[in-house]
Amino acid sequence: MRQTTDERFSDLLATQSPPCISLFQPTHRQHPANVEDPIRFRNLVRELKQMVNGKYSARLADLVDRFGTAKSRQTGSGDLSDVAKAVVADRVATLLVDSDRSIPGTLDRNTGAIQMTESADSHVDDLLDDLGESVIAKGGEVVIVPSDRMPTESGLAAIFRF
Repeated sequence: MRQTTDERFSDLLATQSPPCISLFQPTHRQHPANVEDPIRFRNLVRELKQMVNGKYSARLADLVDRFGTAKSRQTGSGDLSDVAKAVVADRVATLLVDSDRSIPGTLDRNTGAIQMTESADSHVDDLLDDLGESVIAKGGEVVIVPSDRMPTESGLAAIFRF
């Protein structure tokens, strides 16, 4: 168990991104009652994971449906160039990003122009990361989506504000 320090306490109190979950359980100090505490903890964690996964799955299905509707109304896109321009124009409300994709390149945060690069090495910027950071900075939401649930092949899907 990690020692509680002022620094660790400050980290725990810092603003966290959802989902943030606290799990509390009574513990026992003496044997034999304390033998069951780790088992109870594992069972609680398993139940919590199932609950969170169920809610995330339903939310993700809703977002994918919303993207389909938005795309059909031309208020959404999965085209990299269109999404980049919409991001810098502060038009993206929600950006879905493929969890297994990375697109080497850079984003001009003033014009929305994208510059693709050849290399996928760690020293090259990831365009999806740049787009996600920009959406968050402008008050939008970024949702990481498993590849098999992505509604596009491009690695991203945007739902526009207008």
